[in-house]
Amino acid sequence: MATRKPKAPPKSNFRVIRATAADSVESIDLDVLTRNCLRLYGEEVNLDRSVPDYRDGMKPVTRRLLYALHTMGNQTVKTARLSGETLGKYHPHGQASVNGAVHTQVIANTPPITGIGNWGSIIDPPGADRYTNVKMSLYGKSFFDSSYMPLMSKIDSYDGKEKEPLFLPALLPQLLLNGIEGIGLGLSTSIPAFTPVSLLPLMADLAEGQKISSEDMARRLVPYHMYGGEVVKSKQNRDALVAFMDSFTGSIMWTSPLEVSEETKTVRINKFCPTVNPIKLVEDFLKPMREVSTVHSGSGVSYTIQCRRDINMPEFRAFVEKLRKKVSTKYSYEIYITRRDLREDNSSKYEVKFRQVTLRQLIELWVRYRIDLERSSIKHQIEVSKAKIAHFGLLLLACSKLDIIFQALRLKDPKAFIVKNLKITDEQAETILNLKVRQLSKLDNDQILSMRKKEESVLAQLKEDVKIPHRIVADYLRSKSTQFKLVRNDWSNQWILD
Repeated sequence: MATRKPKAPPKSNFRVIRATAADSVESIDLDVLTRNCLRLYGEEVNLDRSVPDYRDGMKPVTRRLLYALHTMGNQTVKTARLSGETLGKYHPHGQASVNGAVHTQVIANTPPITGIGNWGSIIDPPGADRYTNVKMSLYGKSFFDSSYMPLMSKIDSYDGKEKEPLFLPALLPQLLLNGIEGIGLGLSTSIPAFTPVSLLPLMADLAEGQKISSEDMARRLVPYHMYGGEVVKSKQNRDALVAFMDSFTGSIMWTSPLEVSEETKTVRINKFCPTVNPIKLVEDFLKPMREVSTVHSGSGVSYTIQCRRDINMPEFRAFVEKLRKKVSTKYSYEIYITRRDLREDNSSKYEVKFRQVTLRQLIELWVRYRIDLERSSIKHQIEVSKAKIAHFGLLLLACSKLDIIFQALRLKDPKAFIVKNLKITDEQAETILNLKVRQLSKLDNDQILSMRKKEESVLAQLKEDVKIPHRIVADYLRSKSTQFKLVRNDWSNQWILD
C-alpha cells in the first residue's frame, strides 16, 4: 500500500511590509519573518548569554559583574551598588539576573566574590541586596593579574560608552572548579565541578605533556557539590565517569551522607546532593513514615531524625536504607561551550563560536589555552623589559649630555636641536624634554647602570621562561592546589584560596 505524503504546513495568509532602505520596501511572509526572528533570538541567547566561554568559564553577566567590582577598586561594597554598576554600564538585562549572578558567585564551590551578611542556605533565600555586602576574594583577584590583563581585548559595552573585556585571563579553571548550569533555546549545558586538590595536579601533569588515560582521569578526579553531596562509590559510577570522559553527555550518582546511631536509633543529615530538597524530604517523606517519631532541625540545614523506640533493629536498618535511597540521585550532564574572538574587520565587534565537547576535551582545551596565555604574557613582559632597558639607556645619554640639553631648553625648538645633536628620534627627544630639569641634573649614572643591569637580568630570565611556558603553568597549578582549604559556612561548603 502506498504511503501518503504528509501535508505541508499551511502558509500564513499574513505578509509583513518593511522598509529596507530609504527608497525601497520588502514584502515577507509573517511565518518566515517569525522563524528568522526566533532563530536570531536563539543564537543570541545560546551564544552570548547562557553558554560560558571555556577559557574564563563565565557567562557574560558573571564576567561583567566581576569586571565592575574590579573597576570599583576591589573594595567592600553594598550588593545593590555592585548590581547597579553592572546593570547600568555593562549588562542591561534586569536586576534579577544580576543579583542572581552575584549570589551564584558568592555561594560557588570556589567563590570569586566573598559575601558578607545573610546569603541564605539550601532552603533559605539571601537577604535583600541593600542589606548584604560583597568584596573580591583572593581567587577573584587572580582574574585581574597585571601580567595578563594588558593582553585582553576590549569591546564596546551595549551603549558604546564603556569598554569591557572580551574575556578574562583565568589562571585557574573556573569552569571546572565551579561547574555551571545554563538554559538556552533548545539546549541546556550542565558541567560538573571538581575539587581543586584533584583537578589542578591532573591539569599540571597534562601541561607537562604526560599522557593520561580516560580511566586514570576518572580515577583521579573528585566531583564536588557545594551542599556536601558525595559521589556514590560503586563500579557502576566509576564506569559512568570513565564513559563521560569521552562523551558529550554523562551522569553521576550522588548521595547525601548519613550519620547513623543504632544505639539511639537516630539519623543525622546535614549534607545534601543535587536535587534533594530538605523541606520536601521532611514534609513529604519523613513525617508520614510510621518509623519516625520526630524530626529536629538544628542550626542551618542540619536534621536529626528520631525513630520510634519500639521499632526493632531490622526495621531501623530497613528505614535507613530506604532513606539513603531517597537522598541519592542520578544527575545528568551535557557539555556545551563557547569561544569569543574579535572580528578581523572590526576591533570593537566579536563573534562567538559554539561547540559541544567531551569532558576530556574540555580539560585539554583549557590546559592548551592556559599555556598559550602564559606564553603570550611572557612575550609581552619581554617587550616591556626591552622598553625599560632602552629608557635607562636614554637616561644615561641624557646624563652625559646635560650641557646640550640645557642649551636646547633656551631655544624655540629644543626638540629639533636635541634630535640633531644627540642623534636620537623625535620620541626619545620628547621623553628627555618631559623630564624635569632638576631631575635631569640629579640623575646618577651609577644608579641608572644598576637599574639597567637588574632589568637585563629580568630580561634574560624571561627569554628562558618563554621556552618553557608549559612548565611554568604546571608549577603554578600544583602550587595553587595546596593553597585551597575547605571551609563550611551557612550557605555552602567552599574551597577558599588562602
